[in-house]
Amino acid sequence: MLRFYREPSSDPYVSIAMDVNIEPALAFLDAYAREHSERVGVQHLATAATARCLCEMPALNVKIVGRVKEVLVPASGHNVAPAPLEQKLMAANDRLEQAVVFGHGRPYLTALVTGALQGDELDRILESVNADLPHYMRLRKLHRAEEPFTPENGLLTANQKLKRKAIEERYRDAIEAMYR
Repeated sequence: MLRFYREPSSDPYVSIAMDVNIEPALAFLDAYAREHSERVGVQHLATAATARCLCEMPALNVKIVGRVKEVLVPASGHNVAPAPLEQKLMAANDRLEQAVVFGHGRPYLTALVTGALQGDELDRILESVNADLPHYMRLRKLHRAEEPFTPENGLLTANQKLKRKAIEERYRDAIEAMYR
């Protein structure tokens, strides 16, 4: 599923937002973009099997801003759903409160965690989680965030779902450090 927005035009009543099934929408937008690429001004069209995304068509005031379902594709090319890994991390230690897995387009997967954990505990958690995972799903590094993710600090939605992009922006330096 994609979240599809038609950005406001000169008519304030034309703005819409809806969830649409990815396949029919992309088939239409792919065909339309191929036929009208100069007039529509397609700026970026990626057609990876798991993350086909039309980013902007300014002449139509259309922007698809993201996928509802998150899937990471590290440099190995394997599709990895982060939610099961995050659940496995949280089940590994009672003091680990939250976990967010990163690694899209990266050489390996890493995670940002919250909770009252010490450095040696992070190493034990990493070993226990990775013990029965295939090589492409193994986490290489964990980083403990100082504060929990909450709706008040903008890192969780009101229904307690992770705001992945906001977390990634706030902890950009820590994430980059895990890949050095």
